[in-house]
Amino acid sequence: AEVGESEPGEPGGSADLEGGDVVAGVSERAVAIAVRRGSAGVTTVELLLAVMSVYGGHFARVLEAHGTDCDEVLDRLGVEALA
Repeated sequence: AEVGESEPGEPGGSADLEGGDVVAGVSERAVAIAVRRGSAGVTTVELLLAVMSVYGGHFARVLEAHGTDCDEVLDRLGVEALA
């Protein structure tokens, strides 16, 4: 799934963290993303990608409501979306 496309109840959606500690869940995803990207540590880019992953479609709809989308945000930051 593309970043921002998962829905609650789908893998990578916010439902994965229901009843859990969302901050810890986002942090864990950010660490995993940093490892996959070969980063020396977690930066705001990995945190953003983790938030996009956790909140999926919800995050994408908020961006759309503000006239943008996940691809544009990542493009402006010079970041490639994770497959």
